[in-house]
Amino acid sequence: TVCGTSDVLCEVPQDCDPKYLSIHWPPERNSDKLPVFEIKNRNPEAWSANFTVCISTMFGNYNNVLQTIQSIEMYKLLGAQKVVIYRNNCSTLLEQILQYYIVEGT
Repeated sequence: TVCGTSDVLCEVPQDCDPKYLSIHWPPERNSDKLPVFEIKNRNPEAWSANFTVCISTMFGNYNNVLQTIQSIEMYKLLGAQKVVIYRNNCSTLLEQILQYYIVEGT
């Protein structure tokens, strides 16, 4: 068995409050026997501690956008209120991503 990770982004209508998720790709396949996963991160709870995550220096036109987003989002899920990145040099695209998080307040 070969396993891998994936990020799935689904647009959810405003009047919808999903509780479970199932993923399949072929439309002709029977969807009655698909695994169903409970969505557990929809209602953030108050954290019992305040902490900030510091990430080491970015240099050499660092450009791993996906890893940076995944890391920041995971830290937020784990309760980090702030993420500090020591940025010396990164790509233009990563700079735009970092600017998003600055405006957001992360």
